[in-house]
Amino acid sequence: MPKQTVPTPGRPLFRALPWLILIVGVALTALQAQHMRTREAALARAKFEIRVTELVSGFEHRMIVQAQILRGVAGLFAASAEVERDEFRRYVQGLELPRYYPGITGIGYVAIVPARDKARHVAAMRAQGFADYDIRPPGPRDPYTAVIYVEPFDWRNRRALGFDMSLEPTRFAVARRAADEGRALMTGKLTLLQETRQDAQPGVLLFQPVYRAGAPLASVAERRAALLGWAYSPLRVRQLLERYLQSEYPQLSSQIALQVYAGDTLQPAAQMYQLHPGAAAQGEAVVRRASLHGSTWTFRVEPLAGYWGGEAFDGNARIVLASGIVLTLLLVAASQLLGRSHQRLAAALREASLANRHLAEQQSLLRAIYDSSSVALFLMKPDGKIAHANQRMAAMFHTLLPELIGRDYDTLLPPAEQDGARDWQARVSAQQGTPASIERCYRRFDGGEFWGVTTGCALHDAGGRVLGIVGVIEDVTERHKNEAGMRLASTVFMASPTGIMVTDAEERIVSVNPAFTLITGYSAAEIIGQTPKILASGQHDADFYQELWRSIGQDGFWEGELLNRHKQGHLYLEMISISRVVDGQGRVVNYVGMFQDVTERRQAEERIRHLAHHDYLTGLPNRAHLLERASQALALARRYQRRLAILFLDLDRFKPINDRYGHDVGDVVLRTVADRLLALVRESDTVCRLGGDEFVILLAEYHDFASVEQLAHTLRTAIEQPCEVGALRLAVSASIGIATYPEHGDSVGALIQRADAAMYRAKTGAAPPICIAGEPLDPADA
Repeated sequence: MPKQTVPTPGRPLFRALPWLILIVGVALTALQAQHMRTREAALARAKFEIRVTELVSGFEHRMIVQAQILRGVAGLFAASAEVERDEFRRYVQGLELPRYYPGITGIGYVAIVPARDKARHVAAMRAQGFADYDIRPPGPRDPYTAVIYVEPFDWRNRRALGFDMSLEPTRFAVARRAADEGRALMTGKLTLLQETRQDAQPGVLLFQPVYRAGAPLASVAERRAALLGWAYSPLRVRQLLERYLQSEYPQLSSQIALQVYAGDTLQPAAQMYQLHPGAAAQGEAVVRRASLHGSTWTFRVEPLAGYWGGEAFDGNARIVLASGIVLTLLLVAASQLLGRSHQRLAAALREASLANRHLAEQQSLLRAIYDSSSVALFLMKPDGKIAHANQRMAAMFHTLLPELIGRDYDTLLPPAEQDGARDWQARVSAQQGTPASIERCYRRFDGGEFWGVTTGCALHDAGGRVLGIVGVIEDVTERHKNEAGMRLASTVFMASPTGIMVTDAEERIVSVNPAFTLITGYSAAEIIGQTPKILASGQHDADFYQELWRSIGQDGFWEGELLNRHKQGHLYLEMISISRVVDGQGRVVNYVGMFQDVTERRQAEERIRHLAHHDYLTGLPNRAHLLERASQALALARRYQRRLAILFLDLDRFKPINDRYGHDVGDVVLRTVADRLLALVRESDTVCRLGGDEFVILLAEYHDFASVEQLAHTLRTAIEQPCEVGALRLAVSASIGIATYPEHGDSVGALIQRADAAMYRAKTGAAPPICIAGEPLDPADA
């Protein structure tokens, strides 16, 4: 009778167990890998958004720099009565725009031209070589706004010369608002005058108002009254953005699709720039808005396939997947062994399974701690080779973990440091479990170097034999840089020729530099603990200081001129910039003031300004000053139907005195005559020395011609009084020519010419010593 096989209880379960483990293990592994992949993809997405934010912020900074360039141009025009074209060209060429400020198409100046000055303005521009120059579009208006300077003066920028933007609402509205607010403003999207059908692209204009030097600018009305024009820069958007991306983000710009829109809309009509149009994006778009001098730009950025090619965000997921599959296969194999052992090994299998699971969890936990450490961890064998290392160490040396394992430790150091590494290894091995630290320079696999603090401790077996050295490396490169930066900052602080003062939040002075002492007279010991009020001169009222602190509180800084008092009591003028320093919570911790003594510079400027308009010998107004005053007086005479007169005076018998007694005696005679003339005219009249022994007197207003003749006789009588120079008693006389408006001319030049001709007739004896100009067409005055 055949032997019957009695089924073993639970055999179907053991047969199905390997398959169940395989299915569950693969499923759990796939879920965990997918979770890891999703998490790392989110991290990669966040990194992409950060890079987009950096790109937009960098562009905002670039536009701030371009506005600062225009402030420098505005300063050039405000500081000079007249900027020559060659001077402006040299100034712009000195900026080296293509090299240091790529993307700026050009820099120009728009002047405000009153309607009454248009003809003179056009004539002056044509005299400079622009024969076909005119203000365009044509037509009457008051005032005109004409582009008179633009550099570089190439074929594109030449198209803007003479353009009047007052008829263009988009341009003029922004320029007018910039003048009212006293700051640089930028237009929205528009078509530049420089554009042609060739390579046409959208553009914007950046305006910086230029005000008359020394004029008050506290209110909108004052700023409008002082406005001379605008420094401006035409910016071609595509050219600007492409050069920015090529110089700052050459790699990133090849990996993204970028659209830039004017304003905060994404409508096609507002689009100004497009990078890689039509390219297939791999990821959602990131939208960022930039505030650019009163105008808003919207950046829409999408990653392309090439971007993610450089971002490995599924490495850990692959490790989890591979580890899970290996572990699952091991469990399947173990379950098959369990199946063969049946129920007699079931208890042991359960215990082994629990032990293995606990061990795997502990190993995973330790490995996670090991690899997620912020410092590099490694185990070095007695022969100096690296046996184990964590992921942080591989990242620190810019390599993969397998490249580190088995490598000699001293090869991670520069050649000059390698002998010291062996000495350190021997010293640590000789110590009985006591850690030893050293700060040294390491060399990365890509050739770069960094500073690290290495702490090592010897690892011994039960018999005291050294098994190796456990080492920890902390990257302290940033600390080195910060320390170097602090040393540099301290050196600059102490050596700076600019006075620097630092106060705490309560405005108590906590630090000053030597330049502060040199300018104010107060030493550090005398001033620390005091408030800046100790320097106050009393020349500024409470409203001034209220506005100063309001600006610091609102904008974070204030810049301007202060009249302060030196320790010795005298006043000095300083140009000062005060900035607010806040902590991470926005609380004020310090105020920093940086200033320069500009007293001598201001005095020199005043002397230069005086000499530019006055005769060096007599102190009288010179020809340029006379023409300016005469033009103003003539304009008033035309408006209010007044009469004015020009007296042209030439000294008689002066040349023999100069030749016989020398120029020093002649100069005394000229100053004496100047003093006598000033004493006899009104304050509203102007006495001018044209040069040599010629003087011109402008009577801004008179009521009857008899008074003019009487004044001429009085002046001649006063000049004929003897001049005492030392022991000499000298006498001169004068020939005087008179021309009046409107009888003898309707321009300053014509009146001076007619008076000069009349004087000449008197001097040659063809007329009395006081001669009145004839009719305007009188040949005698030709």
